[in-house]
Amino acid sequence: MERALNEAKIQYNAVQDYMTSIGADKPILIGEAGWVTISDEFYGSKGSRACDEYKPGMNYRLLLEWTNENHIFCFFFEGFDEKWKDEKHPNGSENHFGLINLDGKAKYAIWDLVDEDTFEGLNWGANTITKSKDGDEAQIIAESMTPPKEYDNGL
Repeated sequence: MERALNEAKIQYNAVQDYMTSIGADKPILIGEAGWVTISDEFYGSKGSRACDEYKPGMNYRLLLEWTNENHIFCFFFEGFDEKWKDEKHPNGSENHFGLINLDGKAKYAIWDLVDEDTFEGLNWGANTITKSKDGDEAQIIAESMTPPKEYDNGL
């Protein structure tokens, strides 16, 4: 996750350098940030093992901390999982970028917001927004996948 954050910083700095080079004094924002939690494709257990609930949680926290400290606007995409993005592949990555799953459960990344009662009085359909995995952090960590050695390319 630290390498992913460093890549975001590199990209941000490249945009900032370009804006400076053309004399543009405009705010820069990160218009789409996020990390997939489920994939039966490239990012799942048979591929890079990059997706589960733990990794997006870490990515979210690291990116939010960095953008807040540096007064950078950042839009996390997507608020909710969207099963219609790839209807033919229910476990395809495009359907699982949300911070809240299809059952109205807040994913690990935003459990602290549930603890702070941020969603009090809000529902997802008939469901109250609560923590995924019944708030069991040990389960989140146990389900986290270690990327295979062949994907450790030093990014």
